[in-house]
Amino acid sequence: MRRKETVYYNKTKEELKHELKQKAKDLGRTPRIKDIENLTLYTNGFGSWNNALIAAGFKPNPRRAPDYANLSEQELIDLVRPQLYPLIKQKEYEKIRKEFNFPSGAYLAVRMGGWNNFLLKAKIPISTTTETDEELIAMYRRLSDKLGYPAKISDLNESDEIPNYSIFNTRFDGINNLRRLAGLPHNESRPMIKDEEIQNALIFVRKKYGEIEYMELIEVLKTEGLPSARTLFIRLKADGIKHLWEIAKELEEQLNICKASDCTNKCSPRKSYCSHTCRHRESGRRRRERRIALGVCLQCGGEKDRPESDHCSECYAYFHKRYKNSTTAKMDT
Repeated sequence: MRRKETVYYNKTKEELKHELKQKAKDLGRTPRIKDIENLTLYTNGFGSWNNALIAAGFKPNPRRAPDYANLSEQELIDLVRPQLYPLIKQKEYEKIRKEFNFPSGAYLAVRMGGWNNFLLKAKIPISTTTETDEELIAMYRRLSDKLGYPAKISDLNESDEIPNYSIFNTRFDGINNLRRLAGLPHNESRPMIKDEEIQNALIFVRKKYGEIEYMELIEVLKTEGLPSARTLFIRLKADGIKHLWEIAKELEEQLNICKASDCTNKCSPRKSYCSHTCRHRESGRRRRERRIALGVCLQCGGEKDRPESDHCSECYAYFHKRYKNSTTAKMDT
């Protein structure tokens, strides 16, 4: 006995495939999702849009890029490195990445704290230049004269007559400083950030948020109105996020920063805290954390009658009586 064919909204699979072929004939190309009015018919009938295309004899659409955020730095390096060497420059990498479905160069630069940091971690020799600062400035000025305007970052990356922008960025800390040294129009509205401000920003973030990941660091710096992550990496010469936090630890020791977790003040020689207030506040904070871990009363350290409560019955009664007395005194006045 012949098996009855499944019908989807009064249409069989054969009819759906025929409609797809007719649509392709009308369009002169493989249909896309936006060309279909009743997409649900095809996804219900074949399981997915790509399965419908395959059933009709068409080449399916390419899959979306994988979620690289779930990969560690080493896994990203292992994925990209075999095809990367000797494509040292980021613009050369961009030309081949789509062929292998690799993440973009910009994404790798953000994850690794810069394109050169990525090359260092991948153990790939970085292209170097022997020109002096004066020679690089002269090269930039000649290129700008040739273009008729101050050369942009994209101009530096696309030109074969001048080193890549990463060389200029490392030497001169940004395109604006390069233009200023070359005597070309530049932005004077923002003054140079002092080294002390850079150090204080890094110490502040580590104290308040801990040793966070690079992407989270970018958001925190924006929220707090501090110098950008790129500025921190360049000015402190950090090779990566782990190296940046190592630098922060060294700065705290060199500057003798207060040990309190919420204080960035400097201490007197041979002192761990800047004041008695910080010492007692930090002592209380650590005591509270220990008692939370042990599951005891936060006030006296005794046994709690109820696990969900923060205090034992005696401390609870004490605070309740204290609150009641203060409320009565306010009403009397």
